[in-house]
Amino acid sequence: PPRAAAHGASARATARARASAAMKFKARLLDGGLHALHAHFLPALSKVDKECVVYLTPTKMVLTQNYFKMDAVRVTASLGARVVFAEYKVKSLERDRIAFPADVTLLQRALQSIKRIFNYEVGDVYVKLTRKAPPGHDRGGDGGGAGQQGPQGQNQPGGARGPVPRASGGIPYLSFVARRPPDDRTGQPGRVLITQDVPVGEPLPPVDLTTLDDGAKTARVRTYLALPRHFARVAAMVDRLRALSPCVALGVSRDGRLFVRGAGGELGASVGAEFTQLSVLGVREPYDDDLDGDGTQSRTEGPAARMRRLAVEGKLDRAVVDQKHLAQALCCQLTAPARTIVGVAGQSQYMVVGCQYDDETVAYGERQDALGGATFAPDVHLEFKLPIRMDETDDLV
Repeated sequence: PPRAAAHGASARATARARASAAMKFKARLLDGGLHALHAHFLPALSKVDKECVVYLTPTKMVLTQNYFKMDAVRVTASLGARVVFAEYKVKSLERDRIAFPADVTLLQRALQSIKRIFNYEVGDVYVKLTRKAPPGHDRGGDGGGAGQQGPQGQNQPGGARGPVPRASGGIPYLSFVARRPPDDRTGQPGRVLITQDVPVGEPLPPVDLTTLDDGAKTARVRTYLALPRHFARVAAMVDRLRALSPCVALGVSRDGRLFVRGAGGELGASVGAEFTQLSVLGVREPYDDDLDGDGTQSRTEGPAARMRRLAVEGKLDRAVVDQKHLAQALCCQLTAPARTIVGVAGQSQYMVVGCQYDDETVAYGERQDALGGATFAPDVHLEFKLPIRMDETDDLV
């Protein structure tokens, strides 16, 4: 009956409002964390999509992209709370987990404004999840539009005018506040330098949190190849194929060879390259120094033939991916990784491009950095999952 349906909808709305009211997040950014987000991770994510999901847990902050889309590069940037924040508190009814969509460009602009202020000021950056009335609303709005500056340099994002939803109590924002601490030596009091309010989406329901947790898991990868620190040649080959083929065929061999060639188009399949003697992680085979199947030296065997032979012998994982997707994944170099690895996950489910970081990496090399060591940071990683073109893969052999 209509009355029962209305009652059920009202109960669900009340439950959502109660869960939303219980969500609390506030933190103080490390200088290194601010630098890593502004100069490295957000620029890399902006190359993939303009939107992301900010996923906060008791131990880490995760930036994800495209986990609710089928044919797109899925991105997971996971940063331990100790790496990014000097102080960190998150609370919710869902095991202290909160996730909400955000605009990557708006986050970049907010942090850029703060970095600009810090060119001639010294201070701390605080961030919290809050709700406010839309600009221009009679319950506290000041009539400001997008980008207008309020008192003390506060940025007032634009938003839809009209009544504030009673259940939510306003529009959710991620509020960044830069404060100058009091100076005990001179007696000068502390003050707010700038406030940047970034509008974000409504928090995701519990079922979507489960989707994010499941999506972050990687299927079994038998063999990873570690690319050189400067893999400009790989990126150059992928860029060259952009005009020749819509797809790229890749082969990851267990003896340390990475094959990259076109797949499709009139000329794409005839263009490619082979990168040899790469470090192998996982299942490996001895490097055969271009030996053919009979154990005799084969000087005439080209990369394409070698790729097919290794695939037939079961010594190579192969995949065909969209050229645009691969170019997006290679933008991971904007995050200054210590090592980049590639592999094919599961039974050709997707291709993985992953990044690992030194504890003393450039991305976290500023003052007040929590990291310090010569090993890979265990709580910082970036991963791209590229969908495989199943209809093209069979053409590789």
